[in-house]
Amino acid sequence: MIYDVESLIDYEKIKNIIEKHKNKKIICFGGGTAAIFLTNNLLINYDVECFIDNNSKLWGTEINGIQIVNPEIVKEKEKGTFIILILSRYVINISQQLISYDLEENKDFLNIYDEFIKYFRVKKFDCIAHKFLDFINRIPNDLFKNIEVKHDINIGIVCKASILLLETWYPLAQYLILKYSGYKVTLIVDNLRSFDDFTHFDGQSDIAKVYSDFVIERMKEKVGKMRIKYIDSNNKASLVKEDIDEVKRLAQLNVLWQDSKTDNYVYCSAEEKRDVFEKILLDNMESIKYFFAHNKFDTINVLTALHKSRGLYMWEGIRYNMRVSNYDAGNDENTLYETNFPSAHSNDVKNLIDNNKFTKEELNKIIELSKDNFKRRMNSTIDNIGYNYQLVSKVKKDQKFYDIIIPLNISWDAAALGLDRVFRSYTEWVIETVKYIVNNTNASVMIREHPAQEVYKEYNFIRLEKEIKEICDDTSRVYYCNSYEEVNTYKMIEKCKIVLPYSSTIGIEAAILGKKVIVHTNCYYSNMNFVMNANTKQEYFKLINIYLNKNENMNENIKKEAYLAYYYQMKHAIETNFTEANDVWMNLNFCDLLNMKGVKKIIQIIGQEESGVYLNIKEELDILNNRLGEKIC
Repeated sequence: MIYDVESLIDYEKIKNIIEKHKNKKIICFGGGTAAIFLTNNLLINYDVECFIDNNSKLWGTEINGIQIVNPEIVKEKEKGTFIILILSRYVINISQQLISYDLEENKDFLNIYDEFIKYFRVKKFDCIAHKFLDFINRIPNDLFKNIEVKHDINIGIVCKASILLLETWYPLAQYLILKYSGYKVTLIVDNLRSFDDFTHFDGQSDIAKVYSDFVIERMKEKVGKMRIKYIDSNNKASLVKEDIDEVKRLAQLNVLWQDSKTDNYVYCSAEEKRDVFEKILLDNMESIKYFFAHNKFDTINVLTALHKSRGLYMWEGIRYNMRVSNYDAGNDENTLYETNFPSAHSNDVKNLIDNNKFTKEELNKIIELSKDNFKRRMNSTIDNIGYNYQLVSKVKKDQKFYDIIIPLNISWDAAALGLDRVFRSYTEWVIETVKYIVNNTNASVMIREHPAQEVYKEYNFIRLEKEIKEICDDTSRVYYCNSYEEVNTYKMIEKCKIVLPYSSTIGIEAAILGKKVIVHTNCYYSNMNFVMNANTKQEYFKLINIYLNKNENMNENIKKEAYLAYYYQMKHAIETNFTEANDVWMNLNFCDLLNMKGVKKIIQIIGQEESGVYLNIKEELDILNNRLGEKIC
């Protein structure tokens, strides 16, 4: 046993809470793990009438013989005769739902889940930790014995102990892979205070550290000498104004990202969160800045290089001209890896456009592939192509078209975080732009919410329909198109004059469709030839006015650049099961992991600064050439 997980539950406290309501019928809100655990351990001697859950797929099923039903049934019950125990991580949303039923917190319903947060989080982490330990134990004792350093580049792998997902174990596996592959690699163990101590529960970092220390000691036994350096709060450097400004920027991004979560446990305002995040970031920056002032690396590798304190590593990379490769798992079967700068910002796509590595014949083939891919994507829906969130592929007969299309990003998505340049925020951009169009032009405009919002139901989103209607409630002039509406964005763009994206790929796609695209952010395609790039609000609004009244055909070479940028972005992700969102790779032996699809590319990205975009497309071209060769024979 690494840690006594059972000690995290105060059974007596929970029994006392329930005992105060023993004369009432008990209704449990939530039909998941917490409900099963509580029923088996604490509710045996109490009268549980039913379980309720918002997931309609669970209605009619049972937990220990007790039915799960629609939450609406509580509206029919007499207040004071029952007590609802919330046993779900979606505490805030459920509380709001019950209040809308005219029920009172601590009188008609209780938040019991908070008493289980520590246990369930750590229990899950404990299982994954032991799975990773089994993975380490299967490494042959002499496998690393005669490994020689073949590459001079000095690499640091940042490992931050955290009980979330595989954040602790994935970088340890990266370290082993690079060490075995002959790289001079150092494990940088970040022991600083974590955001998770505030957003989940205080002390989680200390618990995670117990596990990581235990596993690292076992790794030493298996692989021999390891280069390990620790970042702690004992040594600090002084900060300058630029450092403090960066902390404020990162804190605000983290508030936006944190507020997206419907299972948010933090019961405070955005301003309070920002203040706490700033304090954590300031403290951590002093220690991280000191560390890199005294430890030199050619490159470091860190998760996302954007969220929580990880953005500080990107800042230090810029300060010391140190490459910061990073990764961000898209799902269980692919992951983004970037040679430098946050992976979601697609800097490697920009670099491959600026510094071409393909032959003329290869570029022509890529453009041919791009045209085919775009044609299929444009005429497809989410159901039949995968990487397309359009709900419909055709236009309604009575569909009205608009002069200007503003396609929105998912505001908290990493692809949209930290890119503001002209406007102070995403919301300010939308509001001020629509106001300008209404007050200074005769143009009509459609603001299109990202249709992917219908897929990610477990998140909160910034919705601006109310604010837009306050500017103009004439839908023939200004139309706010919600994510759930069956409108195909591509078909709308085909009929418009101007497209005003934030940072999404649809800006490139609009250029392919021959539209004028005006950009105001630091998105990866902002300086490419197929878009107009504004550096001030005045310039942005001036460009809108100019291109509302000006028709120009796009130069064919510029359109080719748009096709290249589009295809490079489509080929950005590494196809692999070795991701920090998927623990299936822990079932393998270490040598099998080395040969897993995508792992060789990951090594090249971190160790050789070879972009995944280039590697993916080069591989595809090689396969096509081989197939052509077979056909010729």
